[in-house]
Amino acid sequence: MFSRKLNASKRFSLALGILAALGVWILKISTPNGMGLTDDAISYIAAARALLNGEGFTRIWLASGLKPITHWPPLFSATIALAGVLTRRDPARAARLVNALLFGGNTFALGILGWKMTRRYLGGVLLAALFLSNAALLLRHAYALSEPLYIFFTLLAFLALASALREDAPHRTRDILAAGLLSGLAYLTRYAALSLLATVSLILLLLPKTWKERFSLLLLYWAGTLPLALGWSLRNEIVGGNATNRALRWHPVDAATLREGAFTLWRFLFPFQNSHRFLVHHPIAGYLLLGALAAALILWTARESFRAFFAERPNLLAYGTAAYLLVYVGALLVSISLFDAATPLNERILSPVFVSLLILLVYAGMPAPNAAKTPRNGLRAALRASLPIILFLALAVSSVHQVRAIRSLQESAPGFASWRWKNSDIMATLRTLPEGAVVYTNQPPAVYFWTGRPAFSLPLYSGDEAAAKKINAEAREGNALIVLWESTQFSPQALQFIKTLTEGLPVAQKTGLGVIYGTLP
Repeated sequence: MFSRKLNASKRFSLALGILAALGVWILKISTPNGMGLTDDAISYIAAARALLNGEGFTRIWLASGLKPITHWPPLFSATIALAGVLTRRDPARAARLVNALLFGGNTFALGILGWKMTRRYLGGVLLAALFLSNAALLLRHAYALSEPLYIFFTLLAFLALASALREDAPHRTRDILAAGLLSGLAYLTRYAALSLLATVSLILLLLPKTWKERFSLLLLYWAGTLPLALGWSLRNEIVGGNATNRALRWHPVDAATLREGAFTLWRFLFPFQNSHRFLVHHPIAGYLLLGALAAALILWTARESFRAFFAERPNLLAYGTAAYLLVYVGALLVSISLFDAATPLNERILSPVFVSLLILLVYAGMPAPNAAKTPRNGLRAALRASLPIILFLALAVSSVHQVRAIRSLQESAPGFASWRWKNSDIMATLRTLPEGAVVYTNQPPAVYFWTGRPAFSLPLYSGDEAAAKKINAEAREGNALIVLWESTQFSPQALQFIKTLTEGLPVAQKTGLGVIYGTLP
């Protein structure tokens, strides 16, 4: 019997190792033209270069001078900078290696989590395979962004927490400190980790049996987290006057943002081609379905919280995942309403939600062998019996969609990394400008990445007409160029700013991607 168990354990470890290696390979073959780039991705890379140049965590892509970065934390930039040193590569290339390892690492971590949650090796392999075959999550790893690193630390934090809260935990103090440290590292990767800190704190106030144990574990957890979180916040307060570079202002979540979130979630749940059309043509039915899923999740989490408070222990990893999902979404809506109204509910922001949903899907389809058995009517029994079939169908559909996503990524790197930006005639013109030429643009990171030239940012959405007139006067006098890259997302306020900004200026160059206003030297 022991030999059989040992062999099963080895087979499971081998399967997870193969899936993790496959994840590294898939990310590598999906990005032959480099990592996808957005404003933030280029900014992370530029900040990594600044670290390597000894300039600190600063904005070297802006011509307004070196300014400390406080808007996001430093760990992803520091990681790709370190990877660049170890591999002797530029951080832009090192980011590809880092995210490939993270795609494999997250696959492996989810496999371990699935096994511990369901107490079945098949549950771990299936969860790892669902993650590995998911096109939306592959795409998140194909960009040089911080979400993969954040997801990695979050998964490890939950695994450490589960180890600490076992009934027979041999190293409880070490494990809870590790959970705190990993949560602190997650905070140094994304400020959204505050939702992770809140979730773990809630769990530690509910699951231990006595209040003494609850408070002692909570203090140990915060002892691992606070030095990192408070240390970075203090640094931001000193150099920038604000812990996270976000001002408190009431602007409630609008309908357009909620609609974007609903479409993002719908595309993840139903990854069929043009599946979003159902939500367009049948909005009531679609929103009712999403609302029912949300209500079921909230009610289940509330019930498990109530039971946990009265010492009926829930499945920690499943319950913790559900609680984290709700706290994360709630914190996101609060953040949009109070701090950053421009935060989109897109695939990048909701990627931790996607991972949480995969975990809960496997838990629903493969409950632990010793889960409490309650009498079920025929309908409920049939539903439970059909869930494993749904899991394997989801894996098959996801795999097909994944192949298409890999082919699309291989054709061209997404975002600013595409050939349209790399080979742009405007970029070629900017590369030939004299060193001291002043450039104002709505895409300073892209200009910096492809030309090596820092540029001034245009305050398009500020409504500052005086600033627009000042820049216009500089361009009229031949002291500056204005580069406007085309966008379908210009607001009426931005369009008015552009009208004032470019009034009376000659067009020096125009392509399908953008326009240069002013006189070329």
